[in-house]
Amino acid sequence: MATNPAASLGAILLAAGGSSRLGQPKQLLDIEGQPLVLRQTKTLLSLQPARLVVVTGNEEEAVRQALGELPVHFVHNPDWQQGMGRSLACGISAMPERVRAAMILLCDQWKVQSADLERLAQAWWAEPQAAVMADYGEASGPPAILPRAMWEKLSRLKGDSGARKILKHWKGAESRVPMPQAATDIDSVRDLPAG
Repeated sequence: MATNPAASLGAILLAAGGSSRLGQPKQLLDIEGQPLVLRQTKTLLSLQPARLVVVTGNEEEAVRQALGELPVHFVHNPDWQQGMGRSLACGISAMPERVRAAMILLCDQWKVQSADLERLAQAWWAEPQAAVMADYGEASGPPAILPRAMWEKLSRLKGDSGARKILKHWKGAESRVPMPQAATDIDSVRDLPAG
């Protein structure tokens, strides 16, 4: 393992969705005075990942403008209407060889803070071959750190299924980090933060 573990951890922000149930692009929602995609990108950049890949799709140009000159690597998913699986595959394919694992964050997990992601990263640094997931209490999922050993299967994902099916058959080590706030996302108007 590298002396600086962050040098071998990449990050992927999935920001390609169409937000059909919400009726407006959630990536561009104003959350506490800034577009959601900008807020989430800054949260990931606080970890200083080896590479931060932002997967775009719907409203690609507006998402790029929202992020301005931030040091991110954009990847466009032309099949974004098919769902998260293809976006995750696009993000994984953009990771450089030096990266040993990738942290996945969904754009609409707006309650996740830098400290939460740091705890996830610490769990991975302690066991770098493990898949590390946020534990919501009754379920687990993203944000998650997926080791390179999973990437070949992840790169073939299509449709709306993410990494859950691959994780179900994963034979390697797993770790879960309590993170109930990660269960909060934005799917409809009633999920929008008050105020």
